Amino acid sequence: MTHYPSLHLLDAVVPNVIGRENMLLIGTVIIGLIFAELFERRIKPLRHALRKAITAFSPPKANALDNVTSTEA
Repeated sequence: MTHYPSLHLLDAVVPNVIGRENMLLIGTVIIGLIFAELFERRIKPLRHALRKAITAFSPPKANALDNVTSTEA
């Protein structure tokens, strides 16, 4: 998701020197890893926190035996 925009950004910024293609490749990978560290790797803890918050505010689940009346006297 980030490799193509970062490649275009680096293409405009990096001067035309020997090894430019390697700099573009390495720079693109570094930008992708930074993006992953900032956003993608935080999704799982965020999802867990959201589930915990949602279950904290949801009504308790009914037990299957709550509505059963006893016939024993």
